[in-house]
Amino acid sequence: MRHDPTTRFPPVMPVPRLSLQPAEAAEALGIGLTTLQSMRNRGEGPPFVRLGKAILYPVTGLEAWLLEQSRRVQDEQNLKAAGQGGHDAAA
Repeated sequence: MRHDPTTRFPPVMPVPRLSLQPAEAAEALGIGLTTLQSMRNRGEGPPFVRLGKAILYPVTGLEAWLLEQSRRVQDEQNLKAAGQGGHDAAA
């Protein structure tokens, strides 16, 4: 009977990514890298961390920022719809 050396240790679980590099973050968000850079330079984009010269985007920050953008857009759409409805009723 042969011994299979791969069964001696439990399977290694992949370590979850805590942060993404700018190109990875832009791809995850579905936007261009230059757009993400411009947003960062204006202070409008998702939260990032600077470690030395490296810029990293925490995954949880990207998720929270994207959710907030979605809520903001939905709120704007609701206000616009309410304003249009009120305007039509007054006419």
